[in-house]
Amino acid sequence: VVTTEGKAVRLSDFIEKKKPVIVYFMATWCPYCAQDYTALSKVYKNYEDKVTILSISLDLNEDLNILREYKKRYPELQKVMFAAGQTEILANYRITKTTTKYVVGKDGKIIYIGSGAFNEQLWRTLLEELSK
Repeated sequence: VVTTEGKAVRLSDFIEKKKPVIVYFMATWCPYCAQDYTALSKVYKNYEDKVTILSISLDLNEDLNILREYKKRYPELQKVMFAAGQTEILANYRITKTTTKYVVGKDGKIIYIGSGAFNEQLWRTLLEELSK
């Protein structure tokens, strides 16, 4: 994918660096994604250098300009990478709903797949475990 900063990103980049990553599928119109980002905003500063979050829009009508504007709503999440979705990626990950999270450990293994908004405590627990 290409991020709102114009950087091309591959999942293998993080695996090579042995850095955990959360691939988060969202849409700017999704109220549950807004809940997730609000809760994440309260805790991510402590983990942003240890855990990468890549937010990919599942709405193929949302381009990088829309995502750039959306990201401005969450100043605490400036290190979260936002990217426009692609049909192939959405199909490969079998994405059918927003708030879907794929959590990939340092070893490149998927350790969690789920959806639904997390509260602050769930984000903290997940990020704490990943940063060990």
